[in-house]
Amino acid sequence: MTASAAYPLFLPALDEIIPFNKKDGSRREERVTLTDGGVYDNLGLAPLWPDRDPQISLNVTEIDTIICCRAGYGLRFDPPSQFLLSRLSSAFACIHDRAQNEAMKRLFDLQSAGRIRGFLLPYLGQDDRRLKYPPEDLISREEAFAYPTDFSAMSEEWIDKLSRRGEQLTKALVAEHMPSLRDSSQLGKPEA
Repeated sequence: MTASAAYPLFLPALDEIIPFNKKDGSRREERVTLTDGGVYDNLGLAPLWPDRDPQISLNVTEIDTIICCRAGYGLRFDPPSQFLLSRLSSAFACIHDRAQNEAMKRLFDLQSAGRIRGFLLPYLGQDDRRLKYPPEDLISREEAFAYPTDFSAMSEEWIDKLSRRGEQLTKALVAEHMPSLRDSSQLGKPEA
C-alpha cells in the first residue's frame, strides 16, 4: 500500500532491500524501488500478458480471458495553465492516459492474433444507457462519480458504492458480451 500511494508528484518511492527466492531454491537480496503502479501499468495487466517469459517472470499462467476494471472516467478536460505544477500535472496525466490506451490497444491486438480468447473493460465512468443488462439496483455513474482522491481513508459508504458499481458493471458486460462465462439463466435477475 505504501508503494501504491507513492504518486510521483507528491510522495517519494518506497526504497528497500528485499529478499527473493529463486526457482532453483537459491535466495538473493536486491534493492527495489517501488512507486505507484499507475506510472507504468495502471490497469495491472502486466502479469497477464501471454508473452511473459517463465525464465524471468514469476507465476506465469496461461490466460485466455481478461476482465480488467478501470476506475477512470474517460477523457479529462484540464483547463490550460501557465503555472509550472499545473503544466507538470497535465503532462503526467497525458502520459498516464496514453499508457492506459496502449494497454487497451494491446488487448485488442492479442485477441485479433488469437493469443487471448477475449476481454472486457468495465470502467466506473461507463455510460449506463449503453448497458444491455443493467441490474435494477445499479449504482449509477453519477452516484459513484465524485469520490475525492485526497489520501483520506475511504468510508464504508464509498467502498460499498465503488465496489458494487464495479461488480455490477462487470456482471452486466459479461452477460452481454461473454454469456458463456455466466449461467444464462441469471440474465436479468436482480443482484443479491
